[in-house]
Amino acid sequence: MKVKNVFNVLRGIAIAAMVCTFITTVFMLVQAALPGEESGSVSGSISGSRTDEIIVDGDEVDIPTKKILLKVPNKYVGERIKPTLTYIPNESTDKGVRYTLENNDVAFLDSDGYLNFTKPGYAKIHATLVSNPNITTSYEFCCLGQLPSKITNLKLENNVFQLGEMNDITLLDQNNERVFLSNMKISYDDIENFEIVDDKIIPKKPSTSKFTISHEDMLHTYDFTITIQENPHYQPLKKIPLNEDIISNNNVYNIQPNTTFDIQRLITCDSNEVSAFRVEIINPQDNVILSKENTNLYKANKVGLCDLKITSVFNKDVSEIIKINVFVPKPSKISIYTENIIVIDTLYQLRVFGDDNYIDNVTYEIIKGTATLDKDYFRPKWFGKLVIKATYNDDPNLSTTITLNVRLYSTFGQFVRKVIGHFLLFTVLGIGFYCVYVFLIKRRWLAIPLSIITGFLLACSSEALQLTADGRHASWTDVFVDFFGFSSGFLLTILIFGIIILITKLTKKYKIVKYCFDLLSYKTIFKSTKIFLNDPNNK
Repeated sequence: MKVKNVFNVLRGIAIAAMVCTFITTVFMLVQAALPGEESGSVSGSISGSRTDEIIVDGDEVDIPTKKILLKVPNKYVGERIKPTLTYIPNESTDKGVRYTLENNDVAFLDSDGYLNFTKPGYAKIHATLVSNPNITTSYEFCCLGQLPSKITNLKLENNVFQLGEMNDITLLDQNNERVFLSNMKISYDDIENFEIVDDKIIPKKPSTSKFTISHEDMLHTYDFTITIQENPHYQPLKKIPLNEDIISNNNVYNIQPNTTFDIQRLITCDSNEVSAFRVEIINPQDNVILSKENTNLYKANKVGLCDLKITSVFNKDVSEIIKINVFVPKPSKISIYTENIIVIDTLYQLRVFGDDNYIDNVTYEIIKGTATLDKDYFRPKWFGKLVIKATYNDDPNLSTTITLNVRLYSTFGQFVRKVIGHFLLFTVLGIGFYCVYVFLIKRRWLAIPLSIITGFLLACSSEALQLTADGRHASWTDVFVDFFGFSSGFLLTILIFGIIILITKLTKKYKIVKYCFDLLSYKTIFKSTKIFLNDPNNK
């Protein structure tokens, strides 16, 4: 075995290690700095054309829906709009609903899930959760008639009203189809004799009076004369009777958040005067506890106490104040919900429900496993079993736990890409850097500590670069995988070198190999091999 040949082999390995290490390092750093894949938008499909029932597909069920709220604004003939759905909790991903429509002469559902308004009148739409038919909601909406710009004539169907009775103002257009007053301007000066509230005439005194209707898109304004007659059966109320079955002696009405109620549920009287009232919401400053949804429907938004003042429009001195107490009742049991797949070093939110109501006055603690807690957010720090306990603050005996299986990666594809891909990439780097160090530095013993330091710095650098890229994030788990791969690489190289040394000793070629190995360094790697031709060992 010639020294020259042995030296050339070792030099070739060193140069190959340098080139391979350089290319692999650049590739690794560039790949770490690239932006991550954008998350795909969730798409839903809608089946059907013109129909009174339609199904809208939702996402994969992760967080269950406890309640749904539906709303449809009033529109004119020829207009179309999508119903507005609110899911409780807001984070729920179970959003597949089935729409059904009553009175599809007024409107119909098209294949895109839009309501198309076709004829003046009222209709009701229902929304039912596909995964749980017990969760349903309804909303009544109105088709207001022809667009104001298309109205050329208006007439009043009835202009005689009885004292003490509320009557709808029924307007007809040039085609004798009804036109609703929403979005139209009504003006009158004779407030002592009558009022108009929510499209209804409220007579106060026998008289002959006038009112005017206009709209910015109508060609004309229209004046109407009405006659208010005596009513021998009219007996004005002296007090607004409240429903004692649902209102306490202290005029308190208890209701839960995110629920609605009809104002007429609070009043027990068959008189026409009961419908003739003004309702005023008195919320605390900067705190909208209660809000008005439509004519008689009100919604409790958040926990708190506010006043609801009801006043008769026939007699402003007849009024009642109801205290609306919005509260979360003590549940009989509570349950914790979070994501189905939990990945190490990722932030997740915890949600607690009691008897189908969201509860936020709970305290969380880690029973088993390693994770950080910040209010209702947690971040697992190690894979394996993680047990989290939630305790209801108002009753320490009411608690529940959830057991989570924390994974290193969310999917098998991610495992292959990160564990196998990153591991093998850093294994190649470990082999390359160790070869460079052991071949080119004189103090060969420094190759191992330098490899360890280099591997850790490269793993940290790779993750740090991901912090600057859109859609990427760093984690200590990936640092561990990268460093473990790098360490495996240089340890494998040490093992191979040990086997080669053993073979050379058995074949008595060890002295030549050691001589060439000692001669090789960063100073001699690119020098000519002619200096070895006269070497006495070159035989």
